[in-house]
Amino acid sequence: MAEVGSLEAELQLAEEGVKSLINALSGSLGGFVSSSVLFPLDLIKTKLQSGQGWKEISDIVSNSEYGYLVLWKHGHVRGVQSSIEKFLYFYNFEMLMQMYKRNGRKASTAGTLLIGYLSDAITAT
Repeated sequence: MAEVGSLEAELQLAEEGVKSLINALSGSLGGFVSSSVLFPLDLIKTKLQSGQGWKEISDIVSNSEYGYLVLWKHGHVRGVQSSIEKFLYFYNFEMLMQMYKRNGRKASTAGTLLIGYLSDAITAT
């Protein structure tokens, strides 16, 4: 009988690991997509605020041989960076949340905020 309990505990740990991986992959994909979509807007804002004579988006695009694709130039680097950051954050968050709940606690607002803070601190390290 002890083997059955041990097997059930191992299966539960495996399920928790898969859940953490799924959440991390979802966060990673979301980070990449949001960075890829928002990168051109951030580039436009930065160029227009720089005061280098750009008054419209067409000024930014016309100064490049890439045309409108210049708005996504080097955007993939930011997308990959965001993807990795979000993967690590959500993986850490889910693992810490599972450890918190394993002790029989319910996820309160304060507990969730603390776990989010810890996850961010681990990710930033």
